[in-house]
Amino acid sequence: MKELLNKIKAAKQILLSTHRAPDGDGFGAEVALYHALIKLNKKVHLLHVDEPAFKYNFLRKKVRLDVFSNESQPEASETDLILVFDTNDGRMLPGLWNWVTENKIQFAFIDHHPFLEDAPNIGELSFINTDAASTGEIVYSMIKDLEVEMDENIAEALYTSVCFDTQLFRYVKSSAISHAIAAEVIPYIDEPESIHDHLFGNIPIEKFRFLAYCTNKIEFHFNNQFAYLEITDEDLIRFNMSSEDTRDLTDHILGVDSVEISLVVIPAEGGKKLSIRSKKPLRVLELAKLWNGGGHLYASGAYIPADSKSLANLKKDLLSEIKKLL
Repeated sequence: MKELLNKIKAAKQILLSTHRAPDGDGFGAEVALYHALIKLNKKVHLLHVDEPAFKYNFLRKKVRLDVFSNESQPEASETDLILVFDTNDGRMLPGLWNWVTENKIQFAFIDHHPFLEDAPNIGELSFINTDAASTGEIVYSMIKDLEVEMDENIAEALYTSVCFDTQLFRYVKSSAISHAIAAEVIPYIDEPESIHDHLFGNIPIEKFRFLAYCTNKIEFHFNNQFAYLEITDEDLIRFNMSSEDTRDLTDHILGVDSVEISLVVIPAEGGKKLSIRSKKPLRVLELAKLWNGGGHLYASGAYIPADSKSLANLKKDLLSEIKKLL
């Protein structure tokens, strides 16, 4: 961490990014550091491969954020450092990561996910702490080490990160750190409850109907220990939903008392995305790795391209592997 902090202090222009389909942890963490770096008089802005979902607009409107494309790229020669949050896999930043490596821009991943054996090189500056319950927890420590005073913008973003990835403190990795961070930042936030609403509430009636429809599609296997749901493009079109609107389904299904593993198959970029959750002690990270995915021990995922041969027998193969776990 010390070497990374020294690089940050020395850099004049810094880019911040996170994985595609940004979530509350990655986006909250980078927004928190964005505001901290602004206070250190750094030239800094966010560079994503896609826009955050609308529910994060309360953070989005307070930062400079550009979406990377072949037609719209920053000047590589003016970029001293790029920091990537909530992933240690450059493949999660399609297009942008090629630009980083081709222009030999110095980079660092700031993350709490386990390493993937087949992932690209993570470099010498990266800081990965798999004991952290969120990436925001790591960024909180960085801001402290940079000696930046807390303010409302930083506090709001950190609280978003911690609340999102712990699911309102349900998953804190047997540590009090998430609660301690919350206790420190809440006094700086006018309405902490509004952040809960942005992240987990304010469900439009269209999504509520979509959730009811999906509930009826869930399949239960192996004495109701495994719940499987496949969402199609037609389902999303019918209810005017996006893939982002499916993000909380896997966690909701895992709440069923008999279910030990929940898995949702979601359309994504022409292929399929697997969202997998499990209850301790069943670990689904290795299952995700079978489809070149990753994540946490009990919350993992994978992306399967449209041209992958594994799509043909996906459900059959998943059931076979799940049976081994149970």
